[in-house]
Amino acid sequence: MLLRPVRKKHKYRSQKTKFPILRTIRNIIAALLIIIIVPSLILFLLILNGAKNTTPKNADVMIVLGCQIWGEGPSLTLQYRLENALKLYKEGIAKHIIVSGGQGPDEIITEAKAMKKWLVKNGVSEDAIYEEDKSTSTYENLRYSKMIMDKHGFKDAVIVTSDFHVFRSLWLSKRLGFEAKGAPSKTVDYLKPYYYFREIVSNVKSFLLDR
Repeated sequence: MLLRPVRKKHKYRSQKTKFPILRTIRNIIAALLIIIIVPSLILFLLILNGAKNTTPKNADVMIVLGCQIWGEGPSLTLQYRLENALKLYKEGIAKHIIVSGGQGPDEIITEAKAMKKWLVKNGVSEDAIYEEDKSTSTYENLRYSKMIMDKHGFKDAVIVTSDFHVFRSLWLSKRLGFEAKGAPSKTVDYLKPYYYFREIVSNVKSFLLDR
């Protein structure tokens, strides 16, 4: 009588039941990565396009968006924005400038006041400068600047800010109901990866919350 070998079915079946679970987990992870990475890449390209393909045109007013100050003077990032604004002012892009920025917890004066001091020191008339010194975010920068524009009858603006910041500033200005062109200012090279990554997150946050 021949004996047939006994097949170890339980081990095979156990492995077989594990594979669909692993495949499901893998597919979920892949889907999540696609959902996060693809929109982030598209957003990054839009931010990059705003930084490189924006040309300022003559407008009623310039809005210089504030950022960190050191003491009573601008940080390097803010100085680049102010140098760009000064250049455009001398070229006649706009006769009036709104400097926009409140006072952070580690700042001794408002960003608006620091910007005004720098511009006046470099030849801009005090009468040409309007201070917006209440804002604490990009949305508030533009919202409160729009109030100054309405008060003085300014219809359109050139927004002077860092290159990575132009895209968000322009679509927020549209949301707030005024026409604007961007004037991108350079960013310190070693800070670019940080600022561009942060700006992806900031765009999503602004889209959802800034209304």
